[in-house]
Amino acid sequence: MSKSTILRQLTMLRLIPKYPSFILSKQVHQTLHDEGFSVSKRTVERDLDNLASLVGIDFTDSPEGFKWAYLKTAKEFTPALTPSEALLLCIAYRQIIDVLPFTCISDIEPKFLKAEETLARNEKFKNWHERVKIITFGLPLKAKPIDDEIRCSVYDSMLNGERLSIEYQKESEVINYTLNTHGLIIREHTHYLVGTKIESPDVFQLFKLSRVKSAKRSFEANLRCKSDVKAYLNSNVSGYILSNSPIKLTLLATGPALSMFMEANLAEDQTVTIIEQSPQQVAQVVATVEFTHELIHFLLGFGKWIRVTSPNIVIEAIQDRHGKSALLDYT
Repeated sequence: MSKSTILRQLTMLRLIPKYPSFILSKQVHQTLHDEGFSVSKRTVERDLDNLASLVGIDFTDSPEGFKWAYLKTAKEFTPALTPSEALLLCIAYRQIIDVLPFTCISDIEPKFLKAEETLARNEKFKNWHERVKIITFGLPLKAKPIDDEIRCSVYDSMLNGERLSIEYQKESEVINYTLNTHGLIIREHTHYLVGTKIESPDVFQLFKLSRVKSAKRSFEANLRCKSDVKAYLNSNVSGYILSNSPIKLTLLATGPALSMFMEANLAEDQTVTIIEQSPQQVAQVVATVEFTHELIHFLLGFGKWIRVTSPNIVIEAIQDRHGKSALLDYT
């Protein structure tokens, strides 16, 4: 086997995604052609068929041609992990699994499995679960399920700038839309597709992925949009920002709140100044932050251990939620 053949086959294998995503034979052939490999589409399909059982890929026929994908059980050809790399991946997995629907991480699950195997093979490392405690801030919530095939269709269409046909649950009825896919908003546990309808290609709208009942890629390019998706994403479209510009937050903190600010920053410009040492340590904390619903929830979560001193819009928001008694009084 010539060097060019090996390089071509390795290039092909790098192009194939994991199921339920897929790539068409003609797309593999075009990419190889763009990278300087002179080969027919039939040779591409024959090579992939010969490699299928070895690397765990499969294909299905379709009107657009053969669709190729790695099986979910296929193992990746990646360099060996060091113990520290494996531990880092295992920790990352446990932190994102409660934020993202489980199916959303299935595409990269082999990397996590490889990390687990790396640690499990060594007697010194295999009980790492007993020696590492991962504590998340706030109440852990589970995201609503998102169908894996729908998610992949949405992501792939958005990344490729393609139109997408969906069935969308809107209140008590399911509506069919053909959308130009422009972006995503991921806000904690909720995923939104930013799209425009075919009949109004310049008007962005949000579609929750958890409400999408089916999604079918068209492989046709989005209609031209005169609006700026970056400006739309930064325009507080999902409604979590309470002011048009950042605020200078000043507060007094003690007890567990002060301990938290000593270990982590609200913003890059945060400063912590100790102003009292007894009967308990009190500090003034100053930081430039976005004024959001989440900020109010965060401050109220510390109860008596925090008192906001400025700006007034934050103080008023706290009073609106829980009254003046929610403000800390150290005296």
